[in-house]
Amino acid sequence: MLDAGAGKGEVEIPIDARGQATGLDTLDAAMQDESFFNAAKFPTASFKSSRIAFNGQAPARIEGDLTLLGVTKPVTLTVTRFLCGVNSFTGKNFCGADATATITRSDWGMKSWMTIAGDEVKLDIGIEAYKD
Repeated sequence: MLDAGAGKGEVEIPIDARGQATGLDTLDAAMQDESFFNAAKFPTASFKSSRIAFNGQAPARIEGDLTLLGVTKPVTLTVTRFLCGVNSFTGKNFCGADATATITRSDWGMKSWMTIAGDEVKLDIGIEAYKD
């Protein structure tokens, strides 16, 4: 939800932990097991905003909570791109944003594969919202 004129909005992002696609079936299966996303026990991760900071009428930062592996911690997304217009495919009014943050995955209890994948992970999130 976005009301740029009033400088307020909300973002909710559900993340399907079973939807990882690396192109390698064995790696996809490994990422879903208990040592990584534990998708059987935690099929969904999520981000929910608590505050959006604006620069003029454009969102600049989205503060909120990321829940991963049943652990919830604050994360701030930095909006790197924002635009509103008419979607050329649907003809509907929309706003879109790209946002990023870097998290330390061990903060959520994800400690496997540190030598291969590292502890810091950059999140790149695309957001699209359509006017009702």
